[in-house]
Amino acid sequence: MCCLVNYGISFPSPIVLGVGQMAVTIMILYVSKLNKIIHFPDFDKKIPTKLFPLPLLYVGNHISGLASTSKLSLPMFTVLRKFTIPLTLLLETIILRKQYSLNIIVSVFAIILGAFIAAGSDLAFNLEGYIFVFLNDIFTAANGVYTKQKMDPKELGKYGVLFYNACFMIIPTLIISVSTGDLRQATEFNQWKNVLFIIQFLLSCFLGFLLMYSTVLCSYYNSALTTAVVGAIKNVSVAYIGMLVGGDYIFSVLNFVGLNICMAGGLRYSFLTLGSQLKPKQPVDEENISQDLKLARQGFNVVLISRTLEKLQAIAAEIELTIGSTVKIIQADFAKDDIYDYIKEKLKGLEIGILVNNVGMLPNLLPSHFLNTPADIQSLIHCNITSVVKMTQLILKHMESRQKGLILNISSGVALFPWPLYSTYSASKAFVCTFSKALQAEYKEKGIIIQVLTPYAISTPMTKYLSTNMITKTADEFVKESLNYVTIGDETCGCLTHEILAVILSLIPMWAFYSSVFQKMLLTRYTDYLKKNANIR
Repeated sequence: MCCLVNYGISFPSPIVLGVGQMAVTIMILYVSKLNKIIHFPDFDKKIPTKLFPLPLLYVGNHISGLASTSKLSLPMFTVLRKFTIPLTLLLETIILRKQYSLNIIVSVFAIILGAFIAAGSDLAFNLEGYIFVFLNDIFTAANGVYTKQKMDPKELGKYGVLFYNACFMIIPTLIISVSTGDLRQATEFNQWKNVLFIIQFLLSCFLGFLLMYSTVLCSYYNSALTTAVVGAIKNVSVAYIGMLVGGDYIFSVLNFVGLNICMAGGLRYSFLTLGSQLKPKQPVDEENISQDLKLARQGFNVVLISRTLEKLQAIAAEIELTIGSTVKIIQADFAKDDIYDYIKEKLKGLEIGILVNNVGMLPNLLPSHFLNTPADIQSLIHCNITSVVKMTQLILKHMESRQKGLILNISSGVALFPWPLYSTYSASKAFVCTFSKALQAEYKEKGIIIQVLTPYAISTPMTKYLSTNMITKTADEFVKESLNYVTIGDETCGCLTHEILAVILSLIPMWAFYSSVFQKMLLTRYTDYLKKNANIR
């Protein structure tokens, strides 16, 4: 929800602005889908059922949010919006069956207490504004919880939820705008010939899309409750600015104290929740097995190859017990080159439809000069290069005879151009990129898809369980998104945020990237970041 105010002249039609934000959402997502930047399912008759009741909550959230901002002072609006948080907690408990610790609940009640204290001292009381903002709290909480429930990548995914919500509700919202006189107010507004106003209107529509997208993204990677709390913490800066700049804040001690209690509860929640997420998870396997689990859930039988028999057996038992797929395990150390006859014998008689070359070795997580890296370069070559070539050679001939098959080779974002201080790893992964794209050109006419993935940071044992954020994905998160890109080109970063990062890095001039200043920054600041956020002993 974005509101439009231009130098003291408020745009009088919040519903029309909401329609504009929906139109921009539809246009951006549809164009992105056409250009294969994102993926969501095409329309079918089941989509309305899958979405319900999100469209109704979506338009209710838009209308009540846009209307409430014009009825209250900005500081009071941000305070009363805190009631979204306990409502979200309640709905997550009822709808998603989530359970929260006592500390989390106490933090939420601190936010409620602060909101009550702040609202009780509001000398600019506006009943209509309070009703609108409370309705907005209910719609926001319900929208967040149901969005989290319906963002399953096997169904609509986060982009599908955003796109079809906007598609289904833009016409009803426009009808509401006509029936309430909101559209008439918009057409009679005297600033439409003002170029600056038009730019601001379009920018507000675009910012509305960004706000909706960021909210959905936050819920996707965290929870609806975390999204609500983080939004509340963000709003405190707006409240303080409104006290100093807005001119419509009536100061009282109780209001100020209540606002700070709200913030204390929000910060406490963030400390408890985000702090627990930053704790390194214990490894399940020394290689990333999420690809195998995901394929097993799609009904495929799985062959697992790795060097540690006990962990292979544990993973196989988990897949067979929870999913029911048949699992064959092969113990082999890809750091050696005498294993492929053995693997070939073990695979005899199996029809392999999908090969995922996911084995890899990172000689140095911390950036370092070539002569300071571990000396076992031959093992790195066997693991990162020989394994891809040999396993592809074993499987591809059978795919060619069947005229179908899929090979996914996992490379790295550091393969897209030479990275100083990661020279051997970057070079070995660059081989995987070149090899994969050349093979795709050779065999695409035979019905075989060969794709190379070039992700950046993923939290795995190889990266010492680097703390996750918008860029650093968990293995499961990355796999869920990367499988949407299987048929999109011969090379992909595998997820949207990594694609954006790749574009940004490509804009850096090579002379700057290879300068001593940049290398010094890697050796100091990036090293410090890794030491703080990875499980490095």
